[in-house]
Amino acid sequence: MNWIWLLNFSTVFRDLCIGVGALVGSAGAVKVILDWRKEINSRNYRNRWKDRFSKPRFENSEVALYKLSTSDRIYGIDKADNEKWWIKPLSTLHALGYTGEDAKTVSKTELEKYDEGKAIDFRDYQ
Repeated sequence: MNWIWLLNFSTVFRDLCIGVGALVGSAGAVKVILDWRKEINSRNYRNRWKDRFSKPRFENSEVALYKLSTSDRIYGIDKADNEKWWIKPLSTLHALGYTGEDAKTVSKTELEKYDEGKAIDFRDYQ
């Protein structure tokens, strides 16, 4: 009679361990999925800006890089949308394929012609 009790206990204990293992394993799977989703969002964010500020669009003057002589801020300008975005930090500008020398110095009046968009910062999406 004592052996049957022990056999039942070991079966229940085994099933419990399998259940806990499955829960822990599924939590790891959720983290993998969330990390994968974050990477996809990050890549989409970076690619969207790289497409918008591509070299051909820059060379055709569809987009531009402007800065003021009184500030270190560099703005990406999309002339078709009449919008500007502060590109921060400099590493984001480099990731887009540009340097500070590509930015044209303009007057404050010229820069204020464009609506202000959210800053572009690739550090948030790495």
